[in-house]
Amino acid sequence: MRMLSGHRGTSGGPSPPSSRSPGRAPSAGGSWTWAAGPVSTRSWPAQLGLDVTGIDLDEAALLIAGRKLAERGLTARFLHLDARRLTELDGEPFGTVTDCELFHILDGADRAEYVHGLGSGLRPGGRYFMLCYSDAQPDVPHRVSLGDILAAFAAGWRIDSIEPATIDTNVHHTGVRGWLAALTRTCEDAPC
Repeated sequence: MRMLSGHRGTSGGPSPPSSRSPGRAPSAGGSWTWAAGPVSTRSWPAQLGLDVTGIDLDEAALLIAGRKLAERGLTARFLHLDARRLTELDGEPFGTVTDCELFHILDGADRAEYVHGLGSGLRPGGRYFMLCYSDAQPDVPHRVSLGDILAAFAAGWRIDSIEPATIDTNVHHTGVRGWLAALTRTCEDAPC
């Protein structure tokens, strides 16, 4: 199984939601993860024995992540790659994508390009789990509405669930209101 992992380059930044995570392990066919925060919050796919590939624009963050995984006896392949350019990745399609706080920093054409890349690299029936800031949180940048999520994934995706979530951060001691979404790649009304 393959796993692709990356983050926003914030070595001490936000972490996944409190007491929330996708309820099961990534499926066969590998997966991608975009996550921020300590490597310990991003290493669970490698701990499950998945073949992990990480992407990031921050080369230093990739080196740190690789070193920390190696310290845990885990392995991963890391690539210096822009998440908006996912169509440039070669190889078989992935089975699961986990996006922790990347979707909300993209908008307009960048968001459309990212979603297109997800659809190109995720096999039909593959799962996408996304955690992003909600528009219900007034004091954070890059807030996302429920409508933004529905519009971005209107073609070629089945929305399995979108739930309110609380995201732990180093700045907001009570957490940040966000969305935790689970989607399945269907290829209906969109090329696969």
